[in-house]
Amino acid sequence: MGGERRGRCPSCKGTNRIVYGDGPRTARVMCIGEAPGQFEDRVGKPFIGPAGDEFNQNYLQLAGLHRDEVYVTNTRKCRPGLNRKPTTKEAWDCASHHLPDELASVCPEIVVLMGATACGLIPDDPIDLEVEHGIPRPAALFGWVGWVVPMYHPALGLHNTSYMTEMLEDWEGLREWLVDGGWRWAVDVRAHDYRLVERETDLREYCRMDRSYQYCAVDTETHDGMSYSIQISHTVGTGRMVKIGHAVLGDLVWWMNEQIKDGMELILHNGPADLPMLDRLYVRGFKWRDTMQEAYQMGNLPQSLKALSYRLLGRRRRSWEETVSGPSREKVCEWLMNAIDHAARHWTTKTERRGKKGNRLKPKVTPSVMEVVLSSVLKHTLRNETYDVWDKLQERTEKIGGLETLSEIFGPVPTKGIAHVSMKSAVEYGCSDADDTLAVAIRLEELRRGVGADVREEDFDAVRRG
Repeated sequence: MGGERRGRCPSCKGTNRIVYGDGPRTARVMCIGEAPGQFEDRVGKPFIGPAGDEFNQNYLQLAGLHRDEVYVTNTRKCRPGLNRKPTTKEAWDCASHHLPDELASVCPEIVVLMGATACGLIPDDPIDLEVEHGIPRPAALFGWVGWVVPMYHPALGLHNTSYMTEMLEDWEGLREWLVDGGWRWAVDVRAHDYRLVERETDLREYCRMDRSYQYCAVDTETHDGMSYSIQISHTVGTGRMVKIGHAVLGDLVWWMNEQIKDGMELILHNGPADLPMLDRLYVRGFKWRDTMQEAYQMGNLPQSLKALSYRLLGRRRRSWEETVSGPSREKVCEWLMNAIDHAARHWTTKTERRGKKGNRLKPKVTPSVMEVVLSSVLKHTLRNETYDVWDKLQERTEKIGGLETLSEIFGPVPTKGIAHVSMKSAVEYGCSDADDTLAVAIRLEELRRGVGADVREEDFDAVRRG
């Protein structure tokens, strides 16, 4: 048995048996689950019930492991009341009490975090289990530093068989990784060439007419329902953005139409979102592929581009929310401060007051309801990053009116969108979408052919012809 037995943690107030970890004193692999179930609580050994049988007989064997070679433990050592999922505090209190000694004693090379509760042990860089399952990542855990592999909990396949294919593939992937001795992505383009096109010469340099391209990935961005930009990528690791309304936009459309005549195929992700803008720009007669639909047809891949990019390419990108929320909130705060100042100067009520002897006192100032509401919304927005200022502003001003008047004076309340971010961030976000769409399309093609995971970076040059 590995790990030092330290008794109950401060949050274990019940009378349940403490189920310590089980396995060799030192092990290459440590698996951490959620909490003991009924069988584990009765016997005092982790993962011996139905989920344990599934874990031992299916998943460990797929990884080329035997139960005797693996140290198995749980985030929480005693069974929560009513067999419920432990709260975040319960899980953290118990884990921080027991796991540091277990990790130090067993000294594993790899820690498999099974289920959302175990994955929650890394709060500084949260794991998105739906996206990252089966993919190793370096991490620090209670003083231990090494590779962690997020996995779905073995019990999930018993309750929801739709996850079985992904779970089996994840454990098979762990076997390949253990044999190879290291993780590598299908393709990892760390350096990239993303630019905003503002001159015709820059566009000609990228969109050369002396070459024909088999594919060109296209991404479009809108802001508040209006077209904002178009991004293209004809070579993995590159991308160009053109703002809608810029003089070079016509040259880009001409180049796309000429390449389409020569057989170039457009690649989109969630085509229905991009096709209307392409139609308005008079891009005509093209064949197109949709990587979202292709991922769906594979049956075991996420449809979100950011999730696909991570799972297939190893690229961690900022989401739309992460990109636009901060700058958009700043714009709303500026609008609120102007509106509050206007309400204070024009809508405040001043009541004359006189003392008992008839002498005039300082007027009583009563702020308008609108000023009070706007000030409250601004305060919460500044204090809480998750506060939905747009919904709250609409909700709290709907009954009192006055928002329309302020919108006529200062313009509409700024919406959440890409027009508020710096141009550098907008280019990085937009071009990475086009670049990832192209790389994902090529990777999906390889998977359909059954080529396997080891795709070299130079293979992506095959998208160019001539």
